[in-house]
Amino acid sequence: MKKSAYYSDLIFTFAFLGFCALFLLRYFKIPLIFSLILSVSFGLAGSYLLSLYLKKKRELFALKKSEEDEKESLCFYLKLATEEEIINFFKPILPFLLSLLNAPNTTNEYAQKKDENNLSKLFLQGYAFFPIFKFNEITCDDIARFYPKLKQEPAPVLLFDKATLEAQSLIEKLGILNIDGNKLYKALKSNDSIPKEYPIKTAMPVKRKKRNIAFAKSNSKRFFSGGAMILASSVFIPYPAYYVISGCLLLLTSVFVRIFGYR
Repeated sequence: MKKSAYYSDLIFTFAFLGFCALFLLRYFKIPLIFSLILSVSFGLAGSYLLSLYLKKKRELFALKKSEEDEKESLCFYLKLATEEEIINFFKPILPFLLSLLNAPNTTNEYAQKKDENNLSKLFLQGYAFFPIFKFNEITCDDIARFYPKLKQEPAPVLLFDKATLEAQSLIEKLGILNIDGNKLYKALKSNDSIPKEYPIKTAMPVKRKKRNIAFAKSNSKRFFSGGAMILASSVFIPYPAYYVISGCLLLLTSVFVRIFGYR
């Protein structure tokens, strides 16, 4: 999570809880000075709890900028690599992947098989690893296409870079073990197994233009929080027309960005 998004979430939480508490306290005719003190306290407490949650979430799931670049290089190579290169890449790190599945590593012996559709599988201790790396995110259609082969194995494990939310939900519903790009990178990083260089030159993804970043789906909550705060502030001023219009425009923008914005 970017710092701007982190701070905007904290500010939005503080404003939302503070305003709700203030209106509720004033409704029960609590004196204004005590209402302000209590509403600020509620807002600060909510923001503090949210900051603890976001920091813990970042430690568990997020990668730093340099780590994200390394992970992108790793997955970029796997997406362009030949089948033989992918198999040779995963052979020595299968024991590390077992640790992600909380499986004991009692042997380093592996087996390689192909089915009639030429889908490669790597076996280690009863786990069948299916490396499926593609530039687009794994979708439900991909899972449906591979599922007849996956269900033939007692413990199939999908290896991929990214999956859509719908595909991730389907994977969990079907009970398929999976290791995505972030988990794969962290497993290699913890064992100091990140390749120093790759046979294929790994180009970094092109950065999006600023106008694309501004209309990313993640910005919808910022437009929404800004519009809500402007509408709330219109209650305290004598000529609220401009505040009401601008607040409504920001709320409509948040809905538009959420539906049509970039991922």
